[in-house]
Parts: sequence; structure tokens; C-alpha cells
Amino acid sequence: MTPASNASSPWANSFWVSYRPRMGVLLGECREALGGWLAGMTLSAVMVFLATWAGLSLLGVPLALLCALISGLLTFVPTVGPTAATLLPMAVALLLVSPAKMVQVLLLRLVIQNAEAFVLTPVLLSRTVNLLPTVALISQLCLGALLGLPGLLLALPLVVVMQVMGKEILVHDIMDRW
Repeated sequence: MTPASNASSPWANSFWVSYRPRMGVLLGECREALGGWLAGMTLSAVMVFLATWAGLSLLGVPLALLCALISGLLTFVPTVGPTAATLLPMAVALLLVSPAKMVQVLLLRLVIQNAEAFVLTPVLLSRTVNLLPTVALISQLCLGALLGLPGLLLALPLVVVMQVMGKEILVHDIMDRW
């Protein structure tokens, strides 16, 4: 129902006009929370890129910059991205250097991805959007199972928006009146 469709009803017009300032505040807070999430994920992706580039360069793997760039970009794809990001440098090391180098690349990527997944990203998300790691994982699993890859990509931004809306509407608007 839009305000334009109820132009004849004065009650409907006053209803929509009265909630307009509150919706502006809610959308502003959602924008701020999504900006914090995006800033945290971007910083995490940059750290993965730099660590992967440095590690692959030190190991002498060809195409280290390209592999690191792809690894950094795939950081934005939760759960599946780190695995896919590990396959390219491993394939390059196997095909262009040696099987022993592939094992070294695998160990490097395991260390980087575990540090990113269990240390860096939880700290960044808890400071930028106050999102618990358990909530993030459950949302990724549920939306990934329901919607596939689009669900994985949209899980965290949707949870961030739902968290802001729940906090503002349930806590501030409803529970604070009690």
C-alpha cells in the first residue's frame, strides 16, 4: 500500500507521513551498518591479498600477483570463496613448478585462511557491525541451502540489516515503551 494509492483517505496520509522520519532514521542506520560490514570485509580482503602475494612470492610461485588478487576477491564469497581461492595457486604451483611446491602453497593458504576466518574477520565484524560469528555462520548455512550461491553472497548483508531493524524496532520502539 503506497501513500499515493490512498490519497483520498486522510488517515492513511497521516499514517505514512508520521512514519517517514522514523524510516529515514532506520535506513540511515542500515546504511551505516552495511558500510561498516563492507569496510571490514574490504580490509579483510586486502589483508588476504597482501599475505597471499607475499607468501607466494617468497615461495617463488609464478603468477603470484594474479593468484593473490583472485584470493583477495574471493574473500567476499563466504565459506566457498577460500576453497576456490586455494585451488588456483595450487594448480599454478603444481603445473609450473613441482608437486612439493603445491604442498607448500596449500600449507600457506591454510595458515592465511585460518588466520582470516578465525581471527581477522571475527574481530573486524565484531568491531564494525557487532555481528556474532555464530550468527554469521548460521545465516550463511541457511541462506546457502535455500538459495545457493546468491544466498551465500547475500547472507551477511541481510543479517546486518535484520540486526539493525530488530534492534531499532523491537528494542527501541516496542520494548523501551514498557
